[in-house]
Amino acid sequence: MASKLRHAPIVEIDLLSQTVTPSEIQAGMVAEMIPYLKNYLFKLLAKEGFPVDVVASAHLKYNFGVGRVNTFNSPTYDCVSSITTANGHIYEAHLTEASN
Repeated sequence: MASKLRHAPIVEIDLLSQTVTPSEIQAGMVAEMIPYLKNYLFKLLAKEGFPVDVVASAHLKYNFGVGRVNTFNSPTYDCVSSITTANGHIYEAHLTEASN
């Protein structure tokens, strides 16, 4: 998968439709984790009292082309997690691998 990411540094996961862009990345472990992520998101939202039926979209966007390395000299990434409600309200969290 790492060689594919070098050619596609941006990877987007649509949690509701359970798809990945670029589509050639949707294989192996990536394909296996998407249903888990969707279920976990809905459980977390319900636990926090957020009505899951108003979620219109939920996306994860990974940028593997940020050009930074961690303390082990391995490439890092940025991630934007976004949820859009049916009335258009957008919730976003911006993370870097270093902030996890």
